[in-house]
Amino acid sequence: MHLFFAGIKHCGKSTIARLLSEEYHKPFKDTDDLITDLIAPLSVREFYQAQGKDSFNQLEFNALSHYLQDKNQEQTIALGGGACDNKPLIHLCKEQGALIYLFLDEETLWKRIIKDGIPPFLQADSPRSSFHDLYMVRNERYQQFCTLLITLDGSKSPQENLETIKQSLQRGGLLWDQTPLETQ
Repeated sequence: MHLFFAGIKHCGKSTIARLLSEEYHKPFKDTDDLITDLIAPLSVREFYQAQGKDSFNQLEFNALSHYLQDKNQEQTIALGGGACDNKPLIHLCKEQGALIYLFLDEETLWKRIIKDGIPPFLQADSPRSSFHDLYMVRNERYQQFCTLLITLDGSKSPQENLETIKQSLQRGGLLWDQTPLETQ
């Protein structure tokens, strides 16, 4: 079973999915990398700004759908922060495995997001307000669509949060039936 990690931008999807895949010796892929391979030399941000949300959603779905063809080995895949706005993508993920929502509080996410500047999906004249609105909508959608919701602690390291995630996946019957490499 594939584990798809979803959540609002900067919740730690890529970091956690990569750490989990390394520990359990499973392949890891980030949909941003799949998309970047298709749109180079543009960045994901540049493509989104130039082509808009609908084109980006279609591109993300196509990239993941193509990637998953003939992928029988279990793996972790980090989705983009707006995956919950892409119903075909969500359907594909739930068809192919489990959708894990990594929940993190709004204030922690806001602080992480603005470190890189205001992203194109926020209104430039009122970024904090538009982030709040976006957070509320996406949080509700992720909760609605997810197979499992895991609450992260923004004050903990990724390794500490990974332990919480492994315990939650185990309780939910979603963790692969394999001993982590470090204990073999």
